[in-house]
Amino acid sequence: MKSLQYTELRRGDIVNARGQIGVVYDVLKSADTDTVFILMAFVHNIGNSRQYDILEFTPQRARVYGADMWEYATVEQLEAALSNRRRALDKALGEVLAVANQTEAIIA
Repeated sequence: MKSLQYTELRRGDIVNARGQIGVVYDVLKSADTDTVFILMAFVHNIGNSRQYDILEFTPQRARVYGADMWEYATVEQLEAALSNRRRALDKALGEVLAVANQTEAIIA
C-alpha cells in the first residue's frame, strides 16, 4: 500500500490514523506558509456533537498527530469501522430505551 504523506491527502481519501479510520473531507493549504489544514471525519466521532476534526499540520506538528505512522486505508476497513460504530451506537440507544422502559413500568 502506498505510504501516506499528509501533504498529498485529497478529499475522499480514507486514512488509518494510528487505529482510527477517517475520511478526508477537505484539505486547505496556506498560500503563505507550509501549514496544511485537513478536515477529517473520523468514524469514532459519528453520532457526537463534533463530527469533524480540523487538523493543523506543519512539518513540526505532524509528529504531534503521529502522521508519520498514518496509512491509507481501504473501503473494506472503512466499512468494518462503520459497522463497529453502528453496533456501539445501537447498543447505547438500546440502553437508553431500556432505562426509559423501566421508568415507564414503574409509573404504570
